[in-house]
Amino acid sequence: MKIMRLYLMAFLLLPLIGCYMAYFSADAIEGYAITSDIVIKYTIHTSIIIFFAFLFTRKGIQLESLDNRISLSKAKKTLTRINIILFLILLIIIYIAGIPVFVHGVNRGVVRANLGLFGPFYSFFVKYLIAASIILVGFIYSFIREKKEIKNKVLLSFFLVFLCALGTGYKSPVVTLLIPGVSFLLYRTSIFKFIPYAFLGLLFLIFTTMMVRRIPFDLAWIFLKHRVFYLTNAGTIGVYYELGDMASWDEMSFQFMSIFGKKITTFVTGIPEHSVEMTKLKLSTYISYLIYPNTQGVLNGEVNLTVSNFGEAVFFFGKRFYFIYSIFSGLFIGNLLRSINKNIDKGNILKVVLFSTFFFSAIIPWINSSNFFGLFGLPTLVYFSLVYWIIKWVLGRIKIIIRK
Repeated sequence: MKIMRLYLMAFLLLPLIGCYMAYFSADAIEGYAITSDIVIKYTIHTSIIIFFAFLFTRKGIQLESLDNRISLSKAKKTLTRINIILFLILLIIIYIAGIPVFVHGVNRGVVRANLGLFGPFYSFFVKYLIAASIILVGFIYSFIREKKEIKNKVLLSFFLVFLCALGTGYKSPVVTLLIPGVSFLLYRTSIFKFIPYAFLGLLFLIFTTMMVRRIPFDLAWIFLKHRVFYLTNAGTIGVYYELGDMASWDEMSFQFMSIFGKKITTFVTGIPEHSVEMTKLKLSTYISYLIYPNTQGVLNGEVNLTVSNFGEAVFFFGKRFYFIYSIFSGLFIGNLLRSINKNIDKGNILKVVLFSTFFFSAIIPWINSSNFFGLFGLPTLVYFSLVYWIIKWVLGRIKIIIRK
């Protein structure tokens, strides 16, 4: 839970820090000046979310004082099933994305935008099933005494996830796909023991940037710093200036259609998938079309600026009442974290995996890239239904015995 909180804090605070950096250095983001009004409201928004998110979070049980056991034979069987699943996912990712990117030299954005019928399956594997699988691996490792007996299987799981992340052609999935598992793998350890892993992750991103862009270490660091602190605010600041007067009922109702996904919305409304009107289905796509020079890239789905939770708050409630959305967001996240802790207390491994997967695969992307309606959209419900049945099959009759 400590690492989950730290991860959430990173997505909340890094864009805010970027705003402060731009404000004090008088830098513009996507041509927009960062004013004191933006910085103050962004700070209030972030503070409200952090306060309410952590206010109602139950303190986790002190695992060191408990007798936590999982049957070794069932743990091995479960880990074997997970590794088979992860290996199959790896083959699929290599076929869909890895070969086009690394063998044929196709741009990653172009590959992602032209997945076609493979798109839903790719999203399910990369965003949901991998996260659920590696969370389960980390959880089992934390709750079993015979750690040495399953160490090789656990290492294999993390290595397969690492390869899956590389196969996507992007650098960031190496971090985002491993973090869910690491958060439970190190559940019983001090937060300070996570620092070396975070440092290794940062070095990996820097060195891969050096290799891909063929630039020296200092330029790679500047490039990543610009992406983390400045580009994460590009869409948000654009929304503040261009769409900050509170969304109309028509705009909100059309975004509500995103719960059905783009394909179904196109079928129902008759609006072409790659049209200007369809960009309004998602706030990030809409603002990208309005302010980004490469409008055709936006229409093709190859370009998408980041709109944070603050940008969505301003869009839905305007510059005056954005804090309503801030309070709601904090309470929503806090209740989810409380549910995760509660089920860890009870030893309900299936619910822990499902709620934690929702946190990493839905909540974090929502905080980072907006689209609240997508949290409960048809694709999300289908994905989590599949995750439920797959993880239930993987677990079989495995149970956690927790006694004080």
